[in-house]
Amino acid sequence: MMYRSTDNVLSYLFEAKECVRDAKAAARSTPSSTATLACFVSSSDTRRSRRPSAISRHPLELATRFSQQHASNRQHLQTARYCQRHQPNRHGWQCQPLTAPTISEKRETIMHIIAIANQKGGVGKTATAFHLANALAHAGHRVLLVDLDPQANASSLLASPPLVENQAGVANALSAHSDLSLPDIITTTMWDRVFLAPSGGEALAGVRDELVIAGPGREARLAEQLALVEDDFDVVLIDCAPALDLLTSNALAAAAGVLVVTQSKLLSTTGLAHLLETVGVVRHYLNPALHVVGVLVNMHEASTVAGSHWLDDVRDACRSKGLPLFDPPIPRRVVISDAAEAQKGLDEYPGAPVGLVDLYDAHARTIIANLEGGAE
Repeated sequence: MMYRSTDNVLSYLFEAKECVRDAKAAARSTPSSTATLACFVSSSDTRRSRRPSAISRHPLELATRFSQQHASNRQHLQTARYCQRHQPNRHGWQCQPLTAPTISEKRETIMHIIAIANQKGGVGKTATAFHLANALAHAGHRVLLVDLDPQANASSLLASPPLVENQAGVANALSAHSDLSLPDIITTTMWDRVFLAPSGGEALAGVRDELVIAGPGREARLAEQLALVEDDFDVVLIDCAPALDLLTSNALAAAAGVLVVTQSKLLSTTGLAHLLETVGVVRHYLNPALHVVGVLVNMHEASTVAGSHWLDDVRDACRSKGLPLFDPPIPRRVVISDAAEAQKGLDEYPGAPVGLVDLYDAHARTIIANLEGGAE
């Protein structure tokens, strides 16, 4: 929903101001409504200092904060807050409203942040992130998938409804030239408990270049944005680009654990060694709590001699470095990519083996267990 002129925006804001003033007067004679009114006023006054979460800030939920005695004012208040959030900013970016569950209680558990990484392309990181998100949702977790790859494949697979042209994304949340934050750009997926922070496509590549010349704190931008939604999600999966650049450094600086997705192929151990060097540097300078939650061999061909040989090679490398190796590996199956392209989980896709569903479920449980156990 877009507004054509600033005058319309100001008129809605003026109506909201008048509405809140009338509500304050009514609250003096109606004690039951005072608490909810104070909650709205407090959240408006502190919006710039501490942004509310994406879920609690959804415009449709504002109406529930007021008692029945203020029913006549609800539409004005809802429209004004919607206008504040969805008016086009000076960069022309658009935000879509969320349809999200209400999460008002304070969670006692921490939000687990997992970077899915490998600088080698074509190993299936995005498909792995897709199916792990579904598996974690089945286990009862509220999941946010952050697409940190300018190719935006995860965004295309997960977004439901589909993304619109120039839709705001992670690029806006990380750029110093944007007024948007991570809660502003989160959108829905086909699964109720999974949400998406879309990449922003080519704009994210521009932000990557922006970070190269940025000053101190450039590696901490993603961590700062994720802190804004820490009460809304149980698990964050970051789908990293196939590169060891500043975007990946941001992911590693924000994450508690790294899931290394690799293949039982030649040079897989070489790529693993390079990634571990980067993890060591990030741990030393930026994020001492970072550790590898495991190495997942993807698209494994157990029936080939080469597949068995290189799996043994990866296994030996993990053993020598003390890294957890997920066993069994994910086999090469066309149905895994077909289900993702059809925007369906393996449990929803016709003909998908039940064994694959169970495999992703088991690996998802192991990832969380390794994080909570502080695996090294």
